[in-house]
Amino acid sequence: MTILRRLDPWLAVLAGAWVIVALLLIYPLASTLRASLIGADGAFGLANYAAVLGEPAYQRVIRNTVVVGLGGMTGALVLGLALAVLMTRFRVRG
Repeated sequence: MTILRRLDPWLAVLAGAWVIVALLLIYPLASTLRASLIGADGAFGLANYAAVLGEPAYQRVIRNTVVVGLGGMTGALVLGLALAVLMTRFRVRG
């Protein structure tokens, strides 16, 4: 029995999984991106993004998001590095 014959059912499962991912994830994301790039007058452009990024409230939100993201990532890095050093320096039973 060849490898290809053994994998045939799993290739069908994989194809089905990709179809589900495309329907439930990729299609909504693509349609939302397309809708965001079309202005009120029907023209294709970045005017919607320029309007949102020009608002001080949204600028503050973006800045806070970046600060929280970097802070969380830095905290996880420091904690993970400290635990890794402790695990290599001391013998842990278990």
